[in-house]
Amino acid sequence: MKFPFYKPKGKKQFRFSEVLPSWRENQDAKFNEWETERAIKHGLKASTYVYACINAIARAVSSVPWYVYEQKKVGEWEVVQNHPLEKLIDKPTPFHSRKDLMTGMVQHLYLGGNSIFSKVRGGGTITELWQLPPDAIKVFASRQNYISHYEYNKEGVKRRIEQKDILHNKFLDPSNPYWGISPLQAGARLVDSDIEAVKFQKVSLQNRAITDGIF
Repeated sequence: MKFPFYKPKGKKQFRFSEVLPSWRENQDAKFNEWETERAIKHGLKASTYVYACINAIARAVSSVPWYVYEQKKVGEWEVVQNHPLEKLIDKPTPFHSRKDLMTGMVQHLYLGGNSIFSKVRGGGTITELWQLPPDAIKVFASRQNYISHYEYNKEGVKRRIEQKDILHNKFLDPSNPYWGISPLQAGARLVDSDIEAVKFQKVSLQNRAITDGIF
């Protein structure tokens, strides 16, 4: 069987971005209705189960130590002491620790499906990583480079950010390769039902289980 896009050697014959519709080029590719801020307000801060699950994952991820390894020979790796990348992860900003970095990443991934960091450069290297609110970010598609650039737009502050200056982690959405999907989105109705049930029970207890009125 011959595959139309397969060629063992030479230049690649096909890239996904090349079949991007012309009207989508240099346009915002974040075409979903899920908002991270709403997930934080109505999920993380409203549901004991959502908070407990995400907090447990965040604690586990942030407890893992990070090291940089260098391959000396095939199958043999050696730890590189005090590597700049290790220092960056341990202290991503002057005000945040590795725990803050990992916890924020997990929270944004599981609540909104996307975790976005802005790379701050100094002296030709990345010196800081700042987490950005996903709802304030737009990703612009490109037929040639897959992603043209990102744009930050929040509370009157609008700024173009080049692709090389963004670290974008996401849970892949099969219907949108540019923007992630939140695990919470699949269980949103179940979470909403649980929250409403708790509210109903609370009102019933406050009213001594007596209905407001019967006609």
